[in-house]
Amino acid sequence: MDDLNRAARSVMDFFFPRQCPFCGGIVGRELLCDKCRKTLPYTGERAVVDGRFGSAAAPLYYEGAVRETVHRLKFKGKLGGLDCFGQLMAETAAEHFSGAFDAITWVPVSRERLRKRGYDQARLLAASVCVDWHVAPQETLRKTVDNPAQSGLSDAAERRANVLGVYEAKPTPSGLTRNIHQCLHDYSIPLHLSHTVTRVFGADRLTGVEVAEVDEAMRPIPGTEQRIDCDALIVSVGLIPENELAESLGVPLDGHTRGPVCDGQLMTEVPGIFSCGNALHVNDLVDYVSASGELAGKSAAHFAAHTRDEIALTISDDFGYLVPQRLDRTEDNSSVTLYFRSAAVLGPCRVVLTIDGKETWSRRYPFLRPPEMQQLTLDFDKLGIAHARDIHFTIEVAEA
Repeated sequence: MDDLNRAARSVMDFFFPRQCPFCGGIVGRELLCDKCRKTLPYTGERAVVDGRFGSAAAPLYYEGAVRETVHRLKFKGKLGGLDCFGQLMAETAAEHFSGAFDAITWVPVSRERLRKRGYDQARLLAASVCVDWHVAPQETLRKTVDNPAQSGLSDAAERRANVLGVYEAKPTPSGLTRNIHQCLHDYSIPLHLSHTVTRVFGADRLTGVEVAEVDEAMRPIPGTEQRIDCDALIVSVGLIPENELAESLGVPLDGHTRGPVCDGQLMTEVPGIFSCGNALHVNDLVDYVSASGELAGKSAAHFAAHTRDEIALTISDDFGYLVPQRLDRTEDNSSVTLYFRSAAVLGPCRVVLTIDGKETWSRRYPFLRPPEMQQLTLDFDKLGIAHARDIHFTIEVAEA
């Protein structure tokens, strides 16, 4: 059977010679021509990108001939590049991850796009990656919402849905850096700092707004007003924890986080009431919400037969907040996770922990920004809090 397959392949190659998927040149039995093999935009040493959920790798940059070939594969049914892309991806995985994997899967297209195209290019690509490893791709995801295709939008103006601008009253951005890049910069949406909306226009519906620059006290500066015609205005006024339930139970709230004051086991100052997730403080990631929920659940289960010995964690004015605010010394404090934000944008600095006036721990940061929550884990048992009277955190800013 193998001999028959090879013979059939030889006949097909004679009448329909294999072409380079990038330039269209005849390549014989190779997957791409020598010229493209030498000139493609390989990622090289930058192939691997580390993220919060692991590492990802790509053999090529999405530009030039690579971009054009991917578009032909996705939208024009030109599937000749599958074998080449599959081999390059398999080689990259073998080089950077030693070929180790649990499963090979793909992100599927929607039913509507599958009906229109007649094929799922991601599934075909996954199957191509599997060839050299003699395994089959596993279906692990199912698309339930048919989102509009970004590729169908002709330019950045269409992709940003005619968003004219984002106006931030503060002199520094309040949003996360990654959100500013992904939501604004990637779609050429301008960010205007030290600006605010001062008036709105329209009767039955919005027809425009007036924006103006603001001074250091966030007061509009006369003479800087300008009208912008628009039909929608979205106002963002920040986030606070969901604290209504805590307030109804008489749980004391922290003036910085606007959520409950808690200890290292996430118990509030009302014995037996625990708080976690966005009911405790505003979290950047759902991972932090899940982790705090697990800790609060275990702590609540342990609470019934337990005598406590608590000590407060205090902070300097450079902190926006620190959670938790207290520790129970009778608990295991060998791995306490702390979350904090700075009160202002800071350059190179150190977060310093002092116990009874003696520096016992510190960590350097290249910068701190209030929108970006920081996480650190400390072994307070090893740092020696059994007989401590004062545990204090400060931020020391490096001299210019």
